[in-house]
Amino acid sequence: MMGFGYGMGFYWIVGLLVNILIVVGIVYLVIRLVKGSEAPGGGERTPEIILAERYARGEISDEEYRHRKEVLRDHSK
Repeated sequence: MMGFGYGMGFYWIVGLLVNILIVVGIVYLVIRLVKGSEAPGGGERTPEIILAERYARGEISDEEYRHRKEVLRDHSK
């Protein structure tokens, strides 16, 4: 008869490695999500920055960008 000590050691190591990989993966995803939600430069996302991002992505036209930028300037006075 074979004892449990020899055959179970390999599976114990594999299980440990799988658990370590899962924990490392979760930590990596949390760090990635936290860094992804920060604004560039570590500052707040102002309306001007959001407007510029939308313009850069092509979500708004040149004319609409200029108009909204002017409206933002008028409201800040």
